[in-house]
Formats: sequence, structure tokens, C-alpha cells
Amino acid sequence: RSTAQQQAYAAYAAQAAAAAAAAQSQQAQQAPAVVQPREDVVGSVAHISVTGCTHSTVGGIVRGNFTANGQNHGRPTYKKDTQVNGLDVQLYFWDDRDGASFCGWWFGPKVGGDQVWAYHPSNTATTPPKTGWKVPYDGPVDNSFLISASAAPAAVPALPAPAASEQYGSYQYSQYSQEQSIKQKQQEIMAQQMIAQQQKAVALGEMKRKQEEQRRQQEENRLRQQEEMKRRAAEQRQKMEEQTRKNMEEQKRLAEERKRQFEEQKAAMTLRHFLAQKIRVAKEESELQVAQQELAELMQQELPKCGTSAEKVQTECAQAVEITLKRIETVKEQKRKEEERKEELAKKNREAQEKAAELLKEMSEKVIRAEELLEQLSASTEQLNPEKEMKLEIVTKAANSMGGKADEASEALKLCQDFMREHASNMRAGAVKPPGATEDDKPTLHQLIQRMSEVQKKKDTLIRDGSTNKEKLLKKAEAKKKMDVQLQKFKRYDADKDEMLNKKEIGQFAKKEYSITLTDQQLTRILKGFDTGVKKADFHRLIVQIGIAREMQKDAARKKKREAHEKEIEALKEELLEKVKEADGKYLVVEEKVKALEDDAKPLLNSKSLTSTEMQPLLEKLEEQATTLKEEISSFKSEIAEMKEGVDSEVAPWFTQQCRPTDGKTLMLDPRLTRVTAQVTRSKGELKLKISMELQSLEKQMLAMLRYHQKAKELSAEDLYSAVAGKKDVVEKKAFLNFFKKCEKEKKEDEEVKAPSAEDLTRLFEHLQCSSAGISKERMMGLIRVFKKVIKETILTEEKGIKSTTKRRLEVAEIIEVLSQESQDEEVDVMRVQCRAIKDDAEGWATVSGDGGSKFLVDYAGVYKVVKETIMTETFEIDSAEAKEAAKQLKDREPRKLRVGELVDVWVWPKKESSGLVRLKCKSRLDGQIGWVTQIGNAGTVFLEVV
Repeated sequence: RSTAQQQAYAAYAAQAAAAAAAAQSQQAQQAPAVVQPREDVVGSVAHISVTGCTHSTVGGIVRGNFTANGQNHGRPTYKKDTQVNGLDVQLYFWDDRDGASFCGWWFGPKVGGDQVWAYHPSNTATTPPKTGWKVPYDGPVDNSFLISASAAPAAVPALPAPAASEQYGSYQYSQYSQEQSIKQKQQEIMAQQMIAQQQKAVALGEMKRKQEEQRRQQEENRLRQQEEMKRRAAEQRQKMEEQTRKNMEEQKRLAEERKRQFEEQKAAMTLRHFLAQKIRVAKEESELQVAQQELAELMQQELPKCGTSAEKVQTECAQAVEITLKRIETVKEQKRKEEERKEELAKKNREAQEKAAELLKEMSEKVIRAEELLEQLSASTEQLNPEKEMKLEIVTKAANSMGGKADEASEALKLCQDFMREHASNMRAGAVKPPGATEDDKPTLHQLIQRMSEVQKKKDTLIRDGSTNKEKLLKKAEAKKKMDVQLQKFKRYDADKDEMLNKKEIGQFAKKEYSITLTDQQLTRILKGFDTGVKKADFHRLIVQIGIAREMQKDAARKKKREAHEKEIEALKEELLEKVKEADGKYLVVEEKVKALEDDAKPLLNSKSLTSTEMQPLLEKLEEQATTLKEEISSFKSEIAEMKEGVDSEVAPWFTQQCRPTDGKTLMLDPRLTRVTAQVTRSKGELKLKISMELQSLEKQMLAMLRYHQKAKELSAEDLYSAVAGKKDVVEKKAFLNFFKKCEKEKKEDEEVKAPSAEDLTRLFEHLQCSSAGISKERMMGLIRVFKKVIKETILTEEKGIKSTTKRRLEVAEIIEVLSQESQDEEVDVMRVQCRAIKDDAEGWATVSGDGGSKFLVDYAGVYKVVKETIMTETFEIDSAEAKEAAKQLKDREPRKLRVGELVDVWVWPKKESSGLVRLKCKSRLDGQIGWVTQIGNAGTVFLEVV
């Protein structure tokens, strides 16, 4: 054992013994105190071991060996021998300076940090408790979690902690064996621990003295409080007795007051009841006077008992009497007015009766006049007797006379109706006959109305019957007149005056009167219906037979005409059928072309098997064929429509029926053509997608070849660009094709990986080129440079080694540029890469993947999403002269706006311009437009974020 260590142990033992003696002396002078249970702690040891812990995450962090690593808040701290995920694991104590809930023992990556894994709430344990730990810090106690002392090579034995009374005893110096192999650093640590424990022992004694002083003061305060409480209780009791006495006196006074109020209310209610029962119901003055006398007597008895309400009750009695008196007077006045009203009403009724009688008399005279005219109309109607034989002139004269009488009767009836409408309300007073009147004195309004109604009915009946008889007589007279005319004809054509028409006379009659020449055969047939000739009585039958013969001649002429027309129709049908056959031939030609187009389009149904170079010419050919065929179909349909125009209306339905098959087939041509054109349209959309996917695939192949060549030749990005473009600022097509023809090729299973064809490389070059000169350097460098995205937080270090100096943390979603090939860290099994952060150009080394296979960085294709609307410009600098010139060229055109949610592909990666804006060049996936866009504003506003 070294001299310094021996001196430290001796000094510690002496101070510990003195502290123990002082504690024992103080305990002897004080009353026995409650002994607190002793906590199970690991003690003052340099090495501890953590085992158990069922938590899946925390268990892997805290399990292991720990070594003493200084102190915090007067108690030892421990540090795990190995890091976990690049983080230290510390065990430390934190006092109650931040509150009681933060006081206790903690596991965390650093002392006093915000991140913790386990917690023990003990504030008395001077070294870490063995059990009772909460995992996680706010979870339940994990009974499997155990901390124990562990032996380390050449470790110094631990001293017992001076926490209880036995800790203040003397330590036996002989317990520590000499060990020559203890290192100087461990000796210094143990010396510091012993000095710290000595200071704790002295502080503990002082703390106990203060606690006892505090307990004594608390006891004195308690006794004082008890005396004060007794004094206050006596005062309170005296106050309660005084309050009880006062309450009883108050209750007695209130009872007497309630009794007095009850007597007053009873007397007042007696008087009010009398007012309601006697005074207010009085109807005559005499009745009211009697009630007033009774009220006066009752008031002498009850009013003195009303007390304070006597004056109010007396006023109510006076008011009741006064109101009742006014009511009686009002009733008397109302009766008087009612009598006057009845007298006035009787007078008006008498006047109305007199006026009604006059009006009824006048009305009766008008009705009598109407009845007289009705009799005259009846006499006129009787003259038109349909049973009589009357000449036309006499019938007309009688009808005119009847019409005149009918008009006079209608006019008289109208006067009656108008008079009744005008005076009906006044005449209704005469509907009620006065007492003593008989039924025959005067006609009533009801009787007059009935008589008017009878006149109206009879008039209508007479006019209707007269009109009917008139029509019959007129028809009869007209028929007789016609018959007379026919008989005159009979006499005129009866040449032999034998009162009979023979064959010759019949022929002359038919020719002159009906313009028809009858053949002898027809005349013979007509005469068969008569005996020897046509007599005067049968003359009308002859006229009918002649009419029949005339119609038969007309029928024959119509039949001949119809037969000729039918021959014309048949010829027209034959001509139209030829046109239909010709149209069918033209349809077959068009249909063959449609079928050929459908056959040519069949490969599009399996477009996945076609390349874009095969699809594009096929689609162009089909589009041209479809356009031509559409015109032919339209022309054919026009010919069909023209063929139907001007067709005779008689054959139009037949011709429509003949054309129906051709029309039906023609109607199917357009849908068939539409299906093909729709397929072509869909395939054009697929072609765009296929071209895009093929170009993306070619771009991946190209980038893989560039990466392999760069790796094989160990080239930087600039060197690789020079290998492709030479010394020019633009990659020309020839140089582009030559590079991929001569570059290093990757081999798999001793066979060279197949490179894109010259045709495919040409397509890719045309896709990537920014101008006719070729691919710009900035675009090519954007393809050559390799970028990765941070998917799990990690650190950026200065050197390749993971334990080298940390420069800063790389946050999730941050973009970095790869500056070297990935390589393995020599100390730990992780993949590292040299990189530069796009955010601030910080350069260093970062972990690509951990030893457990967890990924920190992944390849990034350069896709950004618009989160705030912005515009796309043609130049990098917004305020430059070049930008202003570009704005002038736009003139009235609005700049391209990028909408929220739109995706863009990076062409030139973000960089700062002079105004502080972070801008990038990109291509919109929506319309393929290319330009410069602000990613982050100079005030920190984010417009585009990483996808």
C-alpha cells in the first residue's frame, strides 16, 4: 500500500470516529427516535453490474458493467464500460433542487440530461439501490432489475457507507489487505471517495442535529396550538349559549306577532267576506241600503280588531259600496237604453214592411205582364203545328211571329229579375206577414219568385218546342218544294205525255241533267226494276239508279288509271332496288376497310409486349387510316341520305323497309371505328407512360454504367464529367455515344452486362439534352453526383472513424451529397461514406448502415413536393439582368405556377443565390416544364420539401 493511500485512510478513520462519537453523544441527550428501515444499496464500490430488466428496449441499454466516474450532487456516478448506439449510459443521483418529483437515482445518456431510461425515487440512499427501479422512468417497478457490486481485476475493496449509527464506528484498518498491483489512478479515486464519505458523515451529523431542533420546535408549536384551541373553544361555547338565549326570546316575540297578525287577518277576512256576499252582489238600491246598515254594525265589532290594517279595510268597504252603487246606476241606464233601442227597431220594422208592400205590388205587376206575354207566345207557338201542311212562306211568317213574342216575354222576365236583384233585400221584410193577415191579401216574395220561375220554364219549353216544330215544317216545306221541282222535270221529259218515262226518255234525262250517256244495256238494266216504264211515283228511284250507273262508269275510269299507276310504281321499285344493291356493294367496300383497320389495331390489345419504338409508327398509321375511313363512312352515309330524298310518298315506306338492313349495318360502322379510335387514344396515353418508363430504365442503366466506370477508375464527379464530355461545357451526342461504347463494363458470372443499344442511347440523349448543342454541364453533373437521404438521425464526424470528433447531427429527411465510395469502419462493423450536407455545405463522414443492418442513409432520386405555391423562372438569379430580359420576353404571359402537391424532379441541386434564397432547377412531372424554383425563402419559408 502506498504512503499517500495510508495517510488518506488514517485521516478518514480519525474523522469518521470523531463524527460517530459526536452522533452518539447527541443521541444520548435526545429522546429515542424512530429508527428508519435501512435501504439495500450496493455500497461504496468502484464497479457494479446491472442484470435483469424485462423491458425490450431499455433492457438492452442498461444491462452490463459500470465503473465509478466521479460525483454529482454529493453522491457517486457510474458510467457503462461500452456505448450503446453511439451513446454513453450514465447512472447518477439528482437532488430536489428542481422539485421532489425529480429527486432520486437516474439512468440516462448524460448527467442531468432530458433523456432517461430508468428511475429510483430514493433520496436517502448514498449509493445506488439494488432493487426497486422503475422501467421506464414513469412505469411500474421492475422486480427483475438488479444492481450488484462486481469484482474487477485489482479492485480496491469498498468501504462501508457511514449512513447509520454503526457507520460512525471505527473502521478496522486491518480489513484491507495490501495489494501492490493497484494503479495510481485507482488510488486517487479511492482517496477522493473516502474524503467525500467523510464529508457526508459530518454533514449527516449536522443534519440530524438540525432535524432534532426542528422536531423540538414543532412540539412547542403543537402545545401552543393546543392551548390556543382550548381558549377559542371556551369563547365559542360562551357565544353559543348567548346566541341560544337570544334565539329563544326572538322566537317568543315572533309567536306573539304571528298570533296578533292572525287576529287582524281574521277580522279583515270577516269584513271582506261580507263585502263579497252582500254588498257586491246587490242588484237594487233598497237591497244595497239594507246591506249598508248590516255592514256598519259589523264594522263596529270587527274594525277595532284589524289593527294596522283597519284603515285599509275601511277604505275597501267604502270603495265596495261606491262601486256597487255605480254598477246599479249603470244597469238602470242600460235598461233604459235597451227600451229605446227596441222602440226604434219596431219603428224601422214598420217602415220596412210598408216599403216592402209597395215593392211587392210593383213586382207583382211586372210578373203579371210577363205571364200575359207568355200566353201570347203560347198562342204563336200553336200555329206551328207539324201535322199540318204549310207553305214555306207561312212557316217563315209564323216562326218570325213566335220569335218576336219570345223576345218580348224574355224582356219582361228580365225586367222582373233585375227588379228583384235591385230590391230583394227590401222586399224580404214583406216575407213575414203581420198578425191577422190572410194568405190572399198580398203576394209574398216567395210566391212571386215561384211564379217567375214558372214563367221562365214555360218560356224555355215553348221556344224549344216552337223551334223544333219550325225545323220540321221547314224541312217538310223544302222537301215538298224539291219534289215539285222534280215533278216539273218529269213532265218536261215525258214527251208522249203518258205519265211514264220510257227507255229513250230516261236516256235524255240522264244525259241532260247528270251529263252521263247511258248504254242500251245500262238502260235495260235500269228498267228491269220497273214494270213498263218509270211512273211519276217512282221518279226518285230512277234518279238513284242513274246515280249508281254514273258511279260505275267513274269506277271503271279510276280502275284503269290505278292500273297504269301501279305499273309506274313497279318500275320505280325496280329502279330503287338497283340503287339499294349498289349501296350494299359500297357498304361491303367500306366494311372491309373497317375490318382491316380493326385487324391492324389488334396488337394494341397486348400493348405490354410492344416497345415504344414499335407502338409509335403503328399508332401514327392507325390514326391516318381512321381519319380517311371516317371521311369515307361520312360520304357513304350522305349517299344513302341522298338516295332517300325525293322518293315518291307512295313507295317511301316500302323503300325505307328495303333500306333498313343497309341502314342497320351502316349504323354499326361508326361504333366500330369509334372503338378503334378510342383504343388508339388509350394507347397514345400508354405510349407516353411507356416512353417515360423506358427512358427512366435507360437512365438507370446509364447511371449504373457511370457509377461502375467511376468506381473502376476511381474518378471524382468532375473527372467523370471530363471523361464523358472532354474539355467542353456541353456533352455532345458523339462524345456521349463514344463514352458508353468504350467505358468500363460490369461483368456478372464472367459475362459483360448488356449495355443499351446505340438507338436507345440516342433516345436517352435527346431526352436529356437541354438545347441543340447537347446536354449542359449542370444537367450532366446533376446526374453524375450521388445523393442520399437521411432516414434515421445520425452524426457527421470529421474523420472516417465513428469515434472521431462530431461536427453536427444529420436530421431525418436531410439530403447529403456522396463524395467517396462506401467503406467499412476499421474499429466497428459499420459502413461509412464521405459526404457534404446540402443544407449548409458541412463536409464529413456519416454512417450508411449500422452493425445490426439498420439503415441511416438511402439513395435519393431527387423528388421534391410543392408545399407552398411558388413560380418557375428561366434563370437562377431572380433580380439579374438575364432574369429581367427573360421577363420582358414573356410580356403578357403569366409565369408557370407550381401548385401545392405537385411533384418535381431535380435537375440542378439546391444552392443559395445572392439574396439568400435557396433555389433549384427542376422538371415538373405534370407538364414536363423545366425551370428554376425557390425551395427555401430568405425568411425561412419552405416552398418545396423532400419526398
